[in-house]
Amino acid sequence: CAGRIIGMQCIARGWKSAAVLHPRFSLGERGIENFVICSVWFAGYPSAASEVWTVESELSEMWEIRDELQELFGPQALCLSNAWDFAYRWESLGAPALEIGKVVIADRYIHTALVRDVIRGIDEEYVRTLYSFVPPPDFLIYLDTSPKIAYDRKINNGLDIGYFEAGRDVVRRAANLRLSFETFQGQCRTRYDNILIGMPVAKIDGDRPAAETHAEILAAVLTHLEQNKRD
Repeated sequence: CAGRIIGMQCIARGWKSAAVLHPRFSLGERGIENFVICSVWFAGYPSAASEVWTVESELSEMWEIRDELQELFGPQALCLSNAWDFAYRWESLGAPALEIGKVVIADRYIHTALVRDVIRGIDEEYVRTLYSFVPPPDFLIYLDTSPKIAYDRKINNGLDIGYFEAGRDVVRRAANLRLSFETFQGQCRTRYDNILIGMPVAKIDGDRPAAETHAEILAAVLTHLEQNKRD
């Protein structure tokens, strides 16, 4: 199978990060060479490849500093730090895998920046230029998830709600963390719906249990790869 880029997009806690590992192993069982670009969330995940562990350990310190700074870290600094993070992952993990013909599965792609950074007031063309080093994706999986369900998943799994994840820098007058999270992630959801129009994307209901969502993701990925083989 020729090298392909498959990006996964959704609002926070839409099963995206966990979902990337499911097609990884299933594709491997079918003899399809693939590589996953994971997020910071996977720094200590036991199934992550050793090279991913190395990159994540190098990036984690920067993210700890950013989270501690919170409101002192403005939209421009946040935009550039995210771009630096993605560039490092792409150059050290994604690009080499793509060059040798692997299917690269990214648990976020440039559309994350086109959603979050633009909502924070960064010019869209500036963001597109910033990420122009990245090839366009061959296929996208968009997990359409309700902000309310996303919030409940975080809380029910004992996970903290991050300052930027909740959009506290955007929704400054929200009465509480839940309202801030649901308002900001609702804005992200609306923008995803707008920017993904016309893209090669499979829109999947992310409100369902993980097993159902993962099964549909795998089916969509396999269909895309099969169509690519025929083309």
